[in-house]
Amino acid sequence: AFVAPSRGAGAPNAKLEPVIRCLELAVHLARSSNFVTAIRLGECELSSEGGDKCATELVRLVRQVGIGAQARFLEEVDLRSNALDAEAVKKIVEAAVKERC
Repeated sequence: AFVAPSRGAGAPNAKLEPVIRCLELAVHLARSSNFVTAIRLGECELSSEGGDKCATELVRLVRQVGIGAQARFLEEVDLRSNALDAEAVKKIVEAAVKERC
């Protein structure tokens, strides 16, 4: 499982762009490796301030990975303790349900 490093308490707020870039890289790793089964992005300062880019990357985590006999879903996507608004969460859940039905 891939665990993104969380920031320590009292750490200065980082600019949003590095957070989004790290998210992009984590999503790429999770989707391109056959060995990653879970991704834990708890307390990674993900928020709706990242706009559609953040939500789009998170939706990619709940979509099917691979093709043919190698197609699968990640077993776990942990987004606890982030500041996602209701609309972003709705997009993620709707994508997960749509992919599985």
